[in-house]
Amino acid sequence: MKNSMKTVVACAVCVLAVATLGSAKNPVPRPHKAQGNVRFTLHLNDGTWEFQGAGEGTHLGAFTSYTSSAVVGEDGRMRGVSTAANGDQLFWVIPGSSWFLEFTGGTGRFENATGGQNTASESDHVITYDPESNTLVESWSQKAEGIISY
Repeated sequence: MKNSMKTVVACAVCVLAVATLGSAKNPVPRPHKAQGNVRFTLHLNDGTWEFQGAGEGTHLGAFTSYTSSAVVGEDGRMRGVSTAANGDQLFWVIPGSSWFLEFTGGTGRFENATGGQNTASESDHVITYDPESNTLVESWSQKAEGIISY
């Protein structure tokens, strides 16, 4: 009976420890990696644009990302959202000084997320013009790394 009680107590301690390791009250910095494909569309008739991405991320699983000219703040920062495989959203901004993302919270487990991507590499750039819709489309593959705390 003593050994089984020790086992139950040990399991309970482990479960509680895991639950408190990363939480809103105790965010834990974790390495973050993502890779995927990006598409930037510029509508030349009115100057509006859209940024769409899809890929795989360490904490997101399969994800999609989106922003548009409609969500650029008064401060000039581009704001966007990445939606994880389970529906949780990770909010991000691109400051005017670089193209690296800063995480600014989200929903679900990303509610108070901070951190960002501080390295990125791009490949397979393709730029096309569609005269019918008068749009320029730039697409590329990207790999990024950084830190996320949540």
